[in-house]
Amino acid sequence: MSTSRGKFVLVIVPMIIACTLLTSIVSVLIGQGDLRRQLGKEMEHVSRTQALALRIPVWNYESQTLQSIAEAMLTNPAVSATEVRDNFRSVIARAERPPGPGSTWTLTTPILSPAVGSDEVIGELVLVYNDDLIRKEVESRLYRDALLLLLLVVTITGSAVAAHRLTMGKPLELFLSAIHRAEDPRLRQPVPVTSQDEIGRIMAAYNRLLAKLAAEESERTRAADELRAARDRAETALADLRATQRSLIEAEKMASLGQMVAGVAHEINTPVGIALTAASHLADETRKLNAAMDANALRRSQLEEYVETAADAARLLMSNMHRASELIQSFKQVAVDRSSDERRAFDLKSYAEEVVHSLGPRLKRTPHQVVVRGQGPVPVDSYPGPVAQLVTNLIINALVHAFDGTPAGTILIEVAALPGGLVELRITDDGAGIPEEHLERIFEPFFTTKRGAGGSGLGMHICFNIVTQTLGGTFTVSSRFGEGTTFTARFPAVAPPPVLPTARPADETVERVA
Repeated sequence: MSTSRGKFVLVIVPMIIACTLLTSIVSVLIGQGDLRRQLGKEMEHVSRTQALALRIPVWNYESQTLQSIAEAMLTNPAVSATEVRDNFRSVIARAERPPGPGSTWTLTTPILSPAVGSDEVIGELVLVYNDDLIRKEVESRLYRDALLLLLLVVTITGSAVAAHRLTMGKPLELFLSAIHRAEDPRLRQPVPVTSQDEIGRIMAAYNRLLAKLAAEESERTRAADELRAARDRAETALADLRATQRSLIEAEKMASLGQMVAGVAHEINTPVGIALTAASHLADETRKLNAAMDANALRRSQLEEYVETAADAARLLMSNMHRASELIQSFKQVAVDRSSDERRAFDLKSYAEEVVHSLGPRLKRTPHQVVVRGQGPVPVDSYPGPVAQLVTNLIINALVHAFDGTPAGTILIEVAALPGGLVELRITDDGAGIPEEHLERIFEPFFTTKRGAGGSGLGMHICFNIVTQTLGGTFTVSSRFGEGTTFTARFPAVAPPPVLPTARPADETVERVA
């Protein structure tokens, strides 16, 4: 341990000397700067005071008085020379002492006119001062600090050696012995901690390390079990989330189908009711005719009236039954497509017209109109059910959001074939448009501005998934607030195999038009 103490002294003494010297030098430099600043302020005060005293003598050009004042200023040991000049910079009075060691500074102060309220400069006082006093003060401090440094080094060195011997020597020997024994796992034992200093904390940390090594294997096993359990819980939660998402999307689809069915029932009710009334009237007239025939009271005019009534009833029955048949046939294919995800070939333009026709009852209750345009047929081999849901959701979205509070508007559906085997379905409204702060979130699930009015926030999210996942295309939106909105779906004419709908990717961008 003597070698350790010698190394300790060789390390600690130079550090103490270096730190003390550095502190002393910094202190002297700071003190020197403070003394110079203090001297400068004192000289400025002296110069301003003397400039006030020199106003009348300079104004009266009293050379002897000015010389006396200049010589009197030399009584200040910091002043080396003084000089009084008139407003033409000619020297009126001058006094100086032999130059001494140290640096000098020159301070010039204007002498103002003694007239009340006048700022006229009638001369100047030049004051030359030196830092000889500062140099002497710094030397004195350096001598004092050197003596203190010597005393401090001797005291700290002796104290450090004694403290090292008492606090580190013996505990380190015990600690090193315990470390050597720990090389054999069978001999590992905690070290007795006899103090709370650094050595004691090191020994306590060594004891904790031994305890951690003993429990490390069981901790790893427990952590592995928890990790597997957390992974199982995460997989279960993910499966539940996907099932919930599919359920919500299916519920939205069924709700849309239910609205269409209610509209179909209302639409078919009119022709069927007219046909039923005509059939009832014909049955009544037939009973009257049979009664007249049984009583042998049938007249020619009565028979002619019956024939005319029967012809009118047959015409009403035929026209209204044909109307009901057309409605049922029109709604049948759309309803079948909406309830299934089967793939088939169809004309996109005609199918869009059928979907619009199936929304007739809903559209009749509004002042808005829907127009379908296209250059000839657009054949596709795709999924009509998702296409119907896409068109329906976009039309309903426009009715609920774009035309909220507007007297009348137009929804334009444009269908076109594009180069490269693509088709485009563009739906434009001339409604209120989408605010810019909502445009980036329009495809997020559960985002809606009509939450209190029954909006689920899934309509646009479902449309996005239909186009990007089921139909294998791209779906963008552009809008100018107050001028309308355009949704554009581009997808292959021959659709890819279907995939499960997922959330919009985080890096998916939304086309915006400011």
